[in-house]
Amino acid sequence: MTGHESRFARIDVRQWARACALGMNAALAFVCLNLGRMGKTTTTKWGATGIATHVGMSKAQARQALQALEAEGLVRSIRDGLRSIVDSGAGIFAWVPQSVVFGVEGNRVPPMELLREYADPMLLRLFVDMYERHDLPGVGGLPPCVLHERWDKHVLFRSPAWHVVAFTSNHSLHTPLSPDDDLIRPHVVRAGASGTDNYDAWWCRCKDLRATGLLTRVLRLAESADADAATAITFWPAEWQGHDTPEEARVGTAAEAVVQAMLRKNHDAWNDVRALQATGTVVLLPLPAHMVPQATLQTVYRLRYRPHTKETQAWYAWLSHQADVWTQAFHDVEVQWGDSISAAEERERREAGRI
Repeated sequence: MTGHESRFARIDVRQWARACALGMNAALAFVCLNLGRMGKTTTTKWGATGIATHVGMSKAQARQALQALEAEGLVRSIRDGLRSIVDSGAGIFAWVPQSVVFGVEGNRVPPMELLREYADPMLLRLFVDMYERHDLPGVGGLPPCVLHERWDKHVLFRSPAWHVVAFTSNHSLHTPLSPDDDLIRPHVVRAGASGTDNYDAWWCRCKDLRATGLLTRVLRLAESADADAATAITFWPAEWQGHDTPEEARVGTAAEAVVQAMLRKNHDAWNDVRALQATGTVVLLPLPAHMVPQATLQTVYRLRYRPHTKETQAWYAWLSHQADVWTQAFHDVEVQWGDSISAAEERERREAGRI
């Protein structure tokens, strides 16, 4: 990579669909060519050698992929090994980070090379198309209309200021998107007026992206179903393995500590938790009492690799601030409940000593 290349690829989604129709190697080559754009121009300096080096194909395969893209009219050779990428003019772009090709430190296989192993160009197409919908500042990832998981709410414990709420899910996912939506349409088999549309390919590819770790899930707690990210808490439950960001893991751990403090020795509440766990996943959260009536829990699906744009940097700054605020709030509640429990236990010991 040279200083002329971008930190992310600006991929025209309409041209991207045509590239994917040419097969996996042509699609991978198209991503690399867009990553090699020189500044804001359509000129790219990437060729067969660079493509073969970074996405796990031979030079002969890379040359064939370039020839297929040129024959389709997606790329033009101009001079001295340079090529020009032909945009559709629609102005709809997916902003894909360079890390999907180069990888990041600690991950041995870059995403593009990993997806090539699936030999499914439509899986690669979905992965890139999701970047066009990805909205970190707005909802913290993909909009809930893309992938939606229902969480039911159960109040386990009430105090004047804070309640402990259990949210339960059986991991039943659905997509509110119309089958005619550009994101989902290539992966749905339409059945016509008398039948039922087949979403199997859509769900299989979403599952594959989850299995590769390229699509992660976090939780988002909002005061209402239509709240934007700026008024919501995003966190990673302490009992989940791994985490997406340290900030969200910190909030999740602090929330768990409050739950443990508030439900200490509350055997009835823990019995209720065990009963709920028999029906699916249970996430316990301490909530300010005024939030409970309208509070909703949402699963946010988020692409793990993110372009280093100003919007992404602003989101990380906001997330860090949010984590500080809620971690401190949860810590204060934990201390308050710890002090009150200690005082109650001391009174019990004194009463026992008088008997």
